[in-house]
Amino acid sequence: MDNNEQSTYKGNTTLKNKLNIVDKNELESVDRLMSRARARHGLPAGRFDKAHLQAIHNHLFQDVYEWAGELRTKDLWKDNTHFVKPERTEGTLDHVFSLLKESNHLKGINHYEFTDKAARYYSRMNEVQPFREGNGRVQRAFFSQMAREAGYKIEWDKFDLDRWKEANHEAAQGNDRIMVKLFRSATKSLEQTPERKQQQLTSAYLKLPKNQAIRLYPELNDIYKVKNAAHEMAAKQLGADHEKIPIVVNRVVAKSIHEVSQGRTLNVGNNISKFKSDGMEMGS
Repeated sequence: MDNNEQSTYKGNTTLKNKLNIVDKNELESVDRLMSRARARHGLPAGRFDKAHLQAIHNHLFQDVYEWAGELRTKDLWKDNTHFVKPERTEGTLDHVFSLLKESNHLKGINHYEFTDKAARYYSRMNEVQPFREGNGRVQRAFFSQMAREAGYKIEWDKFDLDRWKEANHEAAQGNDRIMVKLFRSATKSLEQTPERKQQQLTSAYLKLPKNQAIRLYPELNDIYKVKNAAHEMAAKQLGADHEKIPIVVNRVVAKSIHEVSQGRTLNVGNNISKFKSDGMEMGS
């Protein structure tokens, strides 16, 4: 990427943009309008890693900046805060994402623990400011997605603006107490519905190592048993190396997760037979 793409127009502080808007106030208005429109279309899913964060930024700002989704290449200041140097941005972000991964992306913990960790990890990411513009919106979208998968909702409109600024300033100095208080007062537990349970089980099954997924959601132990039985049955009927085996197994697993999320008990043999009779015949 040409570093000049993240530069400003000659003679002012307006970021270069696809629309060639040179008035800073006008660009800010258009930037927010267009990013809101993109947000309404839905946000990219991901593994809550650096690629996921960049995908969200690209989605929100693709209409405005050539460098949407790219990490910044310029020094960044705000008020009296000098953010992480561009050459250290990627490594510092990787550390934050490593902490999130070690915490199972905040799944399976109570409200007190969730808000404590979410606030602290938000602060660490905020200290990086990985993009030239739009960091706050991207981080809020990222943490909202992560909270939803963990069974919580962060109500950003409940954050008092003056306290929010104070919390960010204090966090940059190593004091996360105000940030934790704000997260604690603006975060609520979501009602557990079959749809939410299915989303959580599917996410854990797809994204976590088996032992970790079962530790977080013990009901997945039966899902893995059904998966193994489905694989064995498919291999017998189609041949051990048949290309359709993964398709068959994934369909059986998806159906099993749906059953469990509805509160039904799985029986490996009965469920395999049931799924076949529902039109999930091998190779169909």
